[in-house]
Amino acid sequence: MASPSSGSFNAAKSLADTLAQKITPGDADHSPWPFRVHAKTGEVASQVFGEYTASWTGTLRLFDEMIRLERGDVAACQRARQILSAWLKAYPMKSNKWGPFFAIPTAIKRSRSGDIAITAKAGR
Repeated sequence: MASPSSGSFNAAKSLADTLAQKITPGDADHSPWPFRVHAKTGEVASQVFGEYTASWTGTLRLFDEMIRLERGDVAACQRARQILSAWLKAYPMKSNKWGPFFAIPTAIKRSRSGDIAITAKAGR
């Protein structure tokens, strides 16, 4: 991670604080944050998987570093980390519903075997 006085570190701290403030409990169909959000309007940007992704490992690591370094809103990061961890254990780890990760899904189909096929276009 960048040095605590760098612009990159300040951006990471700001991101962690914003994510910690905006976390929701989530459920089986809604992750604690949406998959993709329009940066200017704040609206969920994807109609298919807009409300869900389980790709939060990097966010957990970000919270862990802010907590370890005692930077930013540590209490909010601890609370958000606990909510996210509980959600991951309660939903994707039990349902095996992971992703999307980097593509914009355009269609989702569940096969007879339960596998999910996602037709996607490259993210921009």
